[in-house]
Amino acid sequence: MDIAQQLIHQYGTSQNLAVRIDVHERFSTNLYCWMLWVFDHFDLPEPCRVLELGCGVGKLWVENAQRIRPTWAITVSDFSPAMLAATKANLADVHAAFDFQQVDVEHIPFSSQTFDAVIANHMLYYARDIDRAVAEIARVLKPGGKLYASTNGMRHLKEIDDLIIGFRGGTRPIASVITMFNLDTGQDVLARHFARVDIDRQANALRITDPEALTAFCLSITRAAIPEQSHPAFASYVAQHVQAHGGTLHIEKDAGLFVAMKG
Repeated sequence: MDIAQQLIHQYGTSQNLAVRIDVHERFSTNLYCWMLWVFDHFDLPEPCRVLELGCGVGKLWVENAQRIRPTWAITVSDFSPAMLAATKANLADVHAAFDFQQVDVEHIPFSSQTFDAVIANHMLYYARDIDRAVAEIARVLKPGGKLYASTNGMRHLKEIDDLIIGFRGGTRPIASVITMFNLDTGQDVLARHFARVDIDRQANALRITDPEALTAFCLSITRAAIPEQSHPAFASYVAQHVQAHGGTLHIEKDAGLFVAMKG
């Protein structure tokens, strides 16, 4: 299964993403919301044209609804029609100038120098050609415009990768997704297209006490590749693993944000 097929399978509906968001919201040790933390980094002009790539279910704007300026024109996009529909529904009561578009990051359908800012929240590692994707983002940004791109480090959720490998062997399903754009490689990738690149990491972890929630999280990952007939055995395996750790499984998170400025 190539990356395009994996994405269609992973994000054909918003259900898999919702399962993972729920775990992060319930069990993160840092109580400051990730979407608030990301938004804190925005330094946008007035007025402003913003493009969000890979909007997910619109959490960035829902969580920061009161902080959106009336002079911002925001294009919210995703490659998945189902995710875009979920976002549109979630933003129905958010008062802002939203435009909703289905967009492929490697073929952004806007003229050069259109946007003051582009947001790519945990999505650039899915690009088939990361250099082409970043070049497209740089193209549609105005001079002095900024890209806000979040991603993970290679040890992000390593304990969950280890849990899945312990059950079925093979490679790390979470780490294998981000090899082309992570907190270690991303700066070099962005520096090829942007004049300045800064990075900030958020200190955080998970302390999971609910084996069922952890099981659902693992099964929501396409690359976990656990067949349906093995789900009951995997659920039992996870429950035993959590119990062996005293009822609480500590999982390291390594997530951060690049801020890249176009020259």
